[in-house]
Amino acid sequence: MSESDPVFGIFAAVLALAGVGEIVASRASFVATMPRPELVSSLLFWEGVAMIACAAVLYMRQSFDLSTIVAFVAIWLAGAAVGALRAGAFDAPPE
Repeated sequence: MSESDPVFGIFAAVLALAGVGEIVASRASFVATMPRPELVSSLLFWEGVAMIACAAVLYMRQSFDLSTIVAFVAIWLAGAAVGALRAGAFDAPPE
């Protein structure tokens, strides 16, 4: 694939839309019915932000090689970690 191939832009747009969908889902009413709604909501939100960041990386790099995959994994893990930290998943239980 050449660098001017629109496929990367299409994949980036789909990733960004999926990220926006996760952010919208994090604010949806069905999340409140889950066992740990603050954790689920926070994870969905930050995973959506991470997905949008992955879309930006793919759009700017215009390649899908090993370093891009490593960057995706690192961004997604960071999004999951921030989501879990923001929800208090690692806080000490109240006494």
